[in-house]
Amino acid sequence: MVKKRRSIPAGPVVKKPRRKRDLDKQIGSSLFDDFDKFEQFFLTHWKKFCFAGGAIVVLAAVWGIGSLIQQNSNNKAVTALNSASSMEELVAAIDEFGDSKIANEARLRLVTMLESAGNYDDAIAQLDAVLDSDCPDEQRTQVAISRAYLMERAGKVSEAAAVFAEIAQDPNLPVQEYAAQAYYNAGRLYLSLGDNANAVKYLNQARAGFKFAEAQAGMQDPFWYAMAAKLLDQINSAPAAAATEK
Repeated sequence: MVKKRRSIPAGPVVKKPRRKRDLDKQIGSSLFDDFDKFEQFFLTHWKKFCFAGGAIVVLAAVWGIGSLIQQNSNNKAVTALNSASSMEELVAAIDEFGDSKIANEARLRLVTMLESAGNYDDAIAQLDAVLDSDCPDEQRTQVAISRAYLMERAGKVSEAAAVFAEIAQDPNLPVQEYAAQAYYNAGRLYLSLGDNANAVKYLNQARAGFKFAEAQAGMQDPFWYAMAAKLLDQINSAPAAAATEK
């Protein structure tokens, strides 16, 4: 006799978890947690956020206002310095906008007027202001040479000779020709003072400077060499002329 197998009632069917659905739930739960954390952090520190944001706005406003004021000041300086045509207008504009980048141009125009009027000391003072400013090297050298010429015209011959000699010996001159020009003028002024020793010394330096520049692909104009050679000929011929007279 065959025994019947006892049937076992089937239990609830266990479904396998769906991977994508569970992952979405985890992501959603994580986002909600992060949002809650951020909300809590913001509620705790909202005053600091407001203060920082306000500070940034204030700084931006201050910078913007400062830029506008600076631009307006620059425009006013350019207008005043460029439009000044008389000596009085230039003096007033330079007094007010002496720190402007274009103030030196106005100073040099004023120097020309002062020199024409014979106000050499005032002209020298304006050149001193240019030299005290942050001007390019070549302009600085040109201004220094012009200053020495004005000193000569003001009657300060010995001081001018010393200044020319000092300029000539500056190792940082931007152009070699400036050295020859300064050496020549130092020699010329010492000759006018009767100091033949220094005159010959500096005039020979002017000639030597030309020879050096000539060796460096003819960088120097021969003008100062020719002028120095002419004065040296005069110095050398003077003893012979004196001996002939005797």
